[in-house]
Amino acid sequence: MSELWEECLTCQINCCNHEIASQLFVTPKELNCIKSHHLDIAETFNNGHLPCSFLSVDQRCRIHSIKPVDCRLFPFDLIKDGEKFLWIIRLLECPITRYEEHFEGYLRDFEEKLIPDFEIYMEEYAQFRCNELAERYGYKILREVKYRMSLVT
Repeated sequence: MSELWEECLTCQINCCNHEIASQLFVTPKELNCIKSHHLDIAETFNNGHLPCSFLSVDQRCRIHSIKPVDCRLFPFDLIKDGEKFLWIIRLLECPITRYEEHFEGYLRDFEEKLIPDFEIYMEEYAQFRCNELAERYGYKILREVKYRMSLVT
């Protein structure tokens, strides 16, 4: 399966230029990593101005290898329903949303590679801009998130 972001390379919508990218959920660890690599630009990152500070002139992400999980998941997202976390996909114009046959592969990849280090932020992330984004873009529930919470000792 190709990387999720490869669809972005040929897309003309450029989501990083739109309000959906104006405020991103960024963990302290992610922000520190971004600052350690790009201190000169990091101060303007995630300040509500568009386009994203790390979007290059040729519309590519300059921090692709260290970009926040929020960016890595897009156009997928997490919501919480009771005690369960659910995978959703935002209902917006995005080439990724056209290929439902690929969704499950992406979700399994996220659960294997992203969620283990991100699970402590899932509750906060699921609430971040939740109502605003649901009103603007809507979503489709895909399935429950499969993960194992780390035991806290």
